[in-house]
Amino acid sequence: MKLKENMNEVIVTLNDLRKTYQMGQVQVEALRGINLEIKSGDFVSVAGPSGSGKTTMMNIIGLIDRPSGGRICIEGKETGSLSRRELTRFRREYIGFVFQSFNLLPVLTVFENIELPLTIGAKKTSRAERKDRVEALLKEVDLQDRRRHLPAELSGGQQQRVAIARALVTRPRLVIADEPTANLDSENGSRILELMKTVNKEDGTTFLFSTHDPGIWKMADHILFLRDGALEKEERR
Repeated sequence: MKLKENMNEVIVTLNDLRKTYQMGQVQVEALRGINLEIKSGDFVSVAGPSGSGKTTMMNIIGLIDRPSGGRICIEGKETGSLSRRELTRFRREYIGFVFQSFNLLPVLTVFENIELPLTIGAKKTSRAERKDRVEALLKEVDLQDRRRHLPAELSGGQQQRVAIARALVTRPRLVIADEPTANLDSENGSRILELMKTVNKEDGTTFLFSTHDPGIWKMADHILFLRDGALEKEERR
């Protein structure tokens, strides 16, 4: 791993970001004018009660959802004008995801699920390189003996570790994680956090977490507090 030289570069910019949902006859403001900068190499924790807008904001930053108003720039690229196909390509190239629901493909083995982003990504990698990357991550998440198992044959915690390895395998610039340690025991949770912190420090990978895990709060160098769709407070350490 090689430390990035552009650690002070702004990787995500939100300007007056807003998101409104139509619930029957009522409009619900999920996000209300958020302004925010996230720098390359930040280890960011998003805190706030249920309904505060955490998941909505992360889905928009991850280019899964579009805002109702405002601007979002990633890697200096204004994303509002991108087509759906361009958004998909951009997302595959720059962003890794850890979903709380895992989103593993049930017909693929553990090895194949982790390898998948490398086979469909914009950056082509050789079979040997794919194997090396997957094997290294299987070791990091302690799943070498489960490489040929299907997701249904794994515990929830094991599936979570597969999802985390899959998010890291492309060496993305930004990893977005929704409760990444929620299904892990304390030992595996600590191990995964140490892995992510190592990747953060050595590769300069930016991490954005939505979590209730105090272990992540302690490790975070940038904490965002959301309430009622607004950025209530922001702390940098």
